[in-house]
Amino acid sequence: MMKDIEPNSLHTPEEVSQILRMSLSWVRQAIARKRLPAIHIGGKSFVRGETLFHIMRNGLK
Repeated sequence: MMKDIEPNSLHTPEEVSQILRMSLSWVRQAIARKRLPAIHIGGKSFVRGETLFHIMRNGLK
């Protein structure tokens, strides 16, 4: 079950791919190329809920 999206919630690349309905490889490439802002903690990447809200409303630019 997926976590609720809140402005300060953190989401793994797997969750982001499900939420945005994009492939996991695309999400990982976007994070690596810094097109998708992420927070890196302990060698893992997380995307903030606020970022997801922005992308859902405005698309990824």
